[in-house]
Amino acid sequence: MTSARHLGDLQRHCSLGVLLLCACFLIGCQSNATLRHAQQAYRTGNLQLSSALINDFINKEGRGVDRVIAHLEQGTIRREMGDLQGSQASFNVADQAIEQIDNKPDVSISEEVYASVTNMNNLVYRGYDSDRVMLSVYRALNQLQMGDYASARVHLIRSYNRQVDAVNRNARRIEKAQQTASSVAQKKNVNVSRTSNDPAFNRAMSNHYAHIKQYNAYADYVNPFAEWMQGLFFFADAADGSDMERARKSMQRVSGMVPSNRYVQEDLNMLEAVQSGKQGITPLTYVIFATGVAPSRGEFRLDIPVFLFAKDVDYVGANFPTLEMHPNFLRQLNVNVQGQRFGTQLVADMDSIIAQEFENELPVTITRTIISAASKAAIAYGLRQTVSDQNSWEALAIRLAAGAYQVATNEADQRCWSSLPKQFQVARFPTPADRVIHLDDHAGSPAPVTLIPGKINVVFVRSIAPHTPMTIMQFSFGKGSSTWQTALHN
Repeated sequence: MTSARHLGDLQRHCSLGVLLLCACFLIGCQSNATLRHAQQAYRTGNLQLSSALINDFINKEGRGVDRVIAHLEQGTIRREMGDLQGSQASFNVADQAIEQIDNKPDVSISEEVYASVTNMNNLVYRGYDSDRVMLSVYRALNQLQMGDYASARVHLIRSYNRQVDAVNRNARRIEKAQQTASSVAQKKNVNVSRTSNDPAFNRAMSNHYAHIKQYNAYADYVNPFAEWMQGLFFFADAADGSDMERARKSMQRVSGMVPSNRYVQEDLNMLEAVQSGKQGITPLTYVIFATGVAPSRGEFRLDIPVFLFAKDVDYVGANFPTLEMHPNFLRQLNVNVQGQRFGTQLVADMDSIIAQEFENELPVTITRTIISAASKAAIAYGLRQTVSDQNSWEALAIRLAAGAYQVATNEADQRCWSSLPKQFQVARFPTPADRVIHLDDHAGSPAPVTLIPGKINVVFVRSIAPHTPMTIMQFSFGKGSSTWQTALHN
């Protein structure tokens, strides 16, 4: 009698424990809801609301697993609100966090096990390589606007090095992630290969991810805008001939990636002519047009076959991540210069860059999702087996709790730096004598811009969506002195 009573108490405690665990998971799964709301507000162009939300999220969750992504978003929002110092502070936190992450071992088996029975959002956001490259580019842009060319040089070189290092680093990292996932699968008694080799599962995966393959990246982890910015900088702030050669090589690489962009070809031709002594440099103005928003991450549910305890196949629901593109953006910016019109042309398509990286990560993502779904199914199955009378209230409570647990934790990792633009475009033309240009975004009357002093001028225009106001920022090189041209020709 005593033994039976103890067993009943154990069952009730088990049921209560699972219910409490579910409640914790339900709260945990919503821990980055404020982050998502901030990202959604940004996509509508509401910078004030997105700023308030991201600040609130960082105050509450800023030192957790989402530290990198939160500060990337905050840095972008602050930049576009004109707070360059605040933007640099946010980007600095993100950069330091990435460095700390990189100095630690890769994701451990214990972290993977924990994530497998909760969800992948509990893994530390490490920053995708597209994030890391653009982080360095944005830090350089901020420094250029603040007139700190030496720091801008450091960040642009770092953006280049991050692209060079990414291929080998990611090959090793992805291989390590697969090995760790395989170890977790063995610990959890999950037969990943049987699931992944199931014909119906393969067809479903191919159908859901078919749209990702239509985006043709320039090369793995290469960002032409980062390369173009490096070329522009080492031309416009050239200290010697080696800087000019670095600029020429950068423009040559960009020209190969976007051969239809006539402005890039004009720059390459100019750099070659300057190096050969055939021509000097006249004052030039560049317009950078950052338009639209980069892909966000969503999820889709799929019933997948899992094989546990040598039983027949069970089908459980699993949520897999997917990319959601945002087609509502200004296709081009026209710049009117003393009766002439210069339309911006594509330098980098962030959809393609991010889609390629997403596809590279997909095998690991699918493996982790299968393990997670199977692990939760195993927990639910194990809990049900603790009750001998499957018609008792204890059995019902456990079934309800187990079902709630699976629903609460069945969430794909949807974290991404969503305030990046969809495209970077550029225009290039001789600086007009009156130093006034007009930006025509097709949404209203042309916006006049008076260029600040400088030999080489850059106007950075940000458009989130056609109905939102554009943000216009400027910087220049060789402001009001002859040292720029003197250094250039030495």
